[in-house]
Amino acid sequence: MKHLSAFIASLLLLAPISAQAASVLVYEATGEAIVDVTSGTSFAGAFFDLGSDDIDVAAEADTTGATVDAGLFVSSFLSATGVLLESTTVVSSDLTLNDPDNGLATEDFFTVVFGDLSGDDAGLFGDTATVVFSFFEETAAGDLYSPVTARVYSDLTPVPAPAALPLLMVGLGGLVALRRRAKR
Repeated sequence: MKHLSAFIASLLLLAPISAQAASVLVYEATGEAIVDVTSGTSFAGAFFDLGSDDIDVAAEADTTGATVDAGLFVSSFLSATGVLLESTTVVSSDLTLNDPDNGLATEDFFTVVFGDLSGDDAGLFGDTATVVFSFFEETAAGDLYSPVTARVYSDLTPVPAPAALPLLMVGLGGLVALRRRAKR
């Protein structure tokens, strides 16, 4: 019976450990934006970070033409070069305008995926950085939207520990136990 329970435990430890790939939030800023949304089909805007923290996010996007023109600039006076992340290459974009829910304002989103990243923190992002702007179209004063939140996500997948690592730890623990038993 003792050997059977050890065998079952080792099988469970050999089961693959899966890690879900998820975007990781790297920067977040709240500010305001000058935005022009035309009938839910085009978006043009410039985001201004109003925070007094040491990281500043500036972004602009324009989808009124056939292509998306956008730029992302994240800076910090604490950085060696001052530039944490920068790009003007757009991989994809998506504008999501939600209808009001029972007359209440609903959060709207403009998502831009940037490629060809440069800057001191570009290594945190791999090939792309996803920037999600959230705003409330219903509460805008003309073309001024406030508050607007800009979140910059990394799409890098964390490297999971090998599935054999727990088995190795159990084996080492077993060797320690056998050594103590042999000393008695």
